[in-house]
Amino acid sequence: MRSRNWFSPILLQFRRNLNEVSTLAALRDALLPKLLSGEIRIKDAERIAGEVA
Repeated sequence: MRSRNWFSPILLQFRRNLNEVSTLAALRDALLPKLLSGEIRIKDAERIAGEVA
């Protein structure tokens, strides 16, 4: 069991990274089309992203 102890923090960080990637991808998918169309401005997008984070 001792040899697995180093592996646990790596898996935990991996899961956190996956969660962050999913969050960032969802923000990108939601905000990018609105930014490109002019529906929202950068300032609005920053506020929305801050509310999610």
